[in-house]
Amino acid sequence: MGTIASQAGCSCEKGACCKIVELTPGEDGEIRQVGEATLRKSSSAVSESSAKRRVQLRSATKEYRYDEEHQKLLTQNEEGETGTLGDLDWLNWLVASHWTYFKNSTQKLMKEELEPMIQAALPPPLNIIEFKEIHLGDRKPVLGPIQTFFETQNGFEGLNIDTNVTWLCDGKIILRIGAVEIGVENFSLKGSVHLRLRPLLETLPVVGGMQITMLSPPMTHWTFTGGLALGLKMDIVTRTLRKVLADILSDMLVVPNQIFVHWLEAQHIGLDLDTLEFPEPEFLMRLGVLDVTGLAETWSLCGSRSSEGYAMLQVGAQTFQAPAKRQSRDDGWYDILVFHADQHVHVEVFQQSLTSQGDHLGVVKSLTVQKLLQDPDSWWSLTPQTPRKKTTESETDKESPSVHLSAQFFLLTPSAASVPAGRGMANHQAFIFVHLRGCRGVIAEECRGARIRFKWEDAEQLSKSSFFQPVEDDATVSVSTQKMVEYLWENSKLSSHKDKLKHIVEVTGMPMDEISAIVYQRPTFTMRWGQLMILGIQDADAATVNISLELPSLRGVSYASLEQPITLEDLMAQPDWVMDRHLVLKPDLAMSGGTIMHTDSVELNARFKLRCVSIR
Repeated sequence: MGTIASQAGCSCEKGACCKIVELTPGEDGEIRQVGEATLRKSSSAVSESSAKRRVQLRSATKEYRYDEEHQKLLTQNEEGETGTLGDLDWLNWLVASHWTYFKNSTQKLMKEELEPMIQAALPPPLNIIEFKEIHLGDRKPVLGPIQTFFETQNGFEGLNIDTNVTWLCDGKIILRIGAVEIGVENFSLKGSVHLRLRPLLETLPVVGGMQITMLSPPMTHWTFTGGLALGLKMDIVTRTLRKVLADILSDMLVVPNQIFVHWLEAQHIGLDLDTLEFPEPEFLMRLGVLDVTGLAETWSLCGSRSSEGYAMLQVGAQTFQAPAKRQSRDDGWYDILVFHADQHVHVEVFQQSLTSQGDHLGVVKSLTVQKLLQDPDSWWSLTPQTPRKKTTESETDKESPSVHLSAQFFLLTPSAASVPAGRGMANHQAFIFVHLRGCRGVIAEECRGARIRFKWEDAEQLSKSSFFQPVEDDATVSVSTQKMVEYLWENSKLSSHKDKLKHIVEVTGMPMDEISAIVYQRPTFTMRWGQLMILGIQDADAATVNISLELPSLRGVSYASLEQPITLEDLMAQPDWVMDRHLVLKPDLAMSGGTIMHTDSVELNARFKLRCVSIR
């Protein structure tokens, strides 16, 4: 893995020489030391020369072995009783009584959010599509059965409530493309909602907030009517609609995405609201599709017989396509971030032939991360969507289809001492978790619909569109005073949130409620995202992150960007490898055609947390 600068990853004794050890695997698989050098430590932990003194790491030095330590990753839940559907009459009554409000908000969301996304996904001239009518009907979603249990996630204890949700919609939606109308009917949704009541407090009201998410995407179905005038283009429209809806549901509710609501001033007792709003993964699962049985043999154009297919993997909002038959030992491996050990692992295998690109072979039923932790290397039976009729004796004797899965599990730590070797596409050495909060300095007209673009290595990622949160008219604290408070907070040497707040109150003489509102709500940041973005790093030694701001009137064009990219050394120099401060973005008026769209310095508010993949 080259080299990584890391004070936290060094295991040498304080004041002693820092050793650089080169190890290599022997023929018997054991790791042996083949060389050693020393590096004298400076008396200063942070200096200009510290960037040159690096702890040398070799990814081949750490070989993965599954043992009893990995069983500790299993979620130890204290489960409660499972309630029947009848036990939830009160909750279903509550949903029914608020149905009108739910319908109105959903119809507004479809018009304001879903419609532009569909238009952006369709090619001309289909991108003039719009909603003509939206009627969600009178049939309400039904909740139940329900199960409760206690667990700890990201260091916060809480009560979890899992409940199924079923909605058989009796409404109708009409879309219009010019003079052509398309109807959407018989919509249904089935899934499981995961409610987390946390944090638990030692003072009233005991429960401080609620996280709402789904561990896996819900199953949706609907039928189309009309649209015959579009001919073959109708297929493009229907496929786009299904994909956009699936993406919206994943972006809103499927882990790692969630809705977090809290109803108290939790910052007064020193809670980290960032971690509650943006839960981070518990560990990394490296999953490999090693082989598939039951693929039919087909004749190729060259006259040879072959078995071709592919497997679709989905865990939460993460999806991958793996070959059913590997060409090398590193094919078919993928890195999957796990946010909950009960997450469903969807594995579906398709058969390919000269006449078809996706005949369904089967799906692994009820597979979870928990089961892979307990049985990390095994064959799993594939169940077809519809039972196959066996017409010949050879088909009767044929082996049932199955898939061979192998899983490896790694921690995510602020240490670069035990980074494993990569395997094919599963080659991440580290991850940067970005809590994207807001931006200020841009004119109000450009604060809605702006996006942040991250570029690193050979990858790039675009944030969702921003929303506008205007400064309250009755704000009594000036912008300059707020910036002073923010500076004191970001440069404080105190580790406790509570101690930081008390110190700023003593220095400024301002009331605690005003200080906490500035620190946690940041009212001058009128451009808001509230989004977790995850950047996978393949080369932790060389990776840098560039950040740019794209305004809605200049789509695809960078209006302002960082003058110097963020390096991993910048993050490693921070306590616990967490950097939480404002970043100044420099406008480039040449890109905007000389148009000035900012009234003050453009500042991005975000929290960057670096974690290395680690065997231990």
